[in-house]
Amino acid sequence: MSYAVWILQFLLAFAFVAAGLTKLFTPRVKLSKRMAWAKSVDPRLIKLIGTLEVLGGLGLFLPPILPSIPTIFTLLATIGLGLLMLGAIVTHIRLKEAREATPALILLLFLVLLACSLFAVDRY
Repeated sequence: MSYAVWILQFLLAFAFVAAGLTKLFTPRVKLSKRMAWAKSVDPRLIKLIGTLEVLGGLGLFLPPILPSIPTIFTLLATIGLGLLMLGAIVTHIRLKEAREATPALILLLFLVLLACSLFAVDRY
C-alpha cells in the first residue's frame, strides 16, 4: 500500500476518533457553544454520532496494523463515515449553517479519495 494512502488513512482515523470522543465526553451545554447544531439535536443522537465516528475511525486505523482484521473493514468504515459526513452536510445546510458544512465536505472528499485508493490498491 502506498505511503500516501497510509498517511491519509491514519490522519482521517485520528480526526474521526478525536471528534467522536469529543461528542461522547463533552457535556451538551459546553458542546453547544462550539457546535451550534448540537442545540437542536437530541443528546442521544449526539452520543450516537460520536460512537459512530469513534468506531469508523478505529475501522480506518486497525485493519492496516492488525493482519487478522480483513481490509474490507477499512473500506466499509470509509463508506460509513462518508455517509455520516453527507448527513452532516445536509444538517448544516438545513440549519442554514453552510459555512460550518465545509469541514464535513473536506472530510467527505478525503474519504472518497481514500475509498478510491483502497479499491485501486486492493483490486490490482
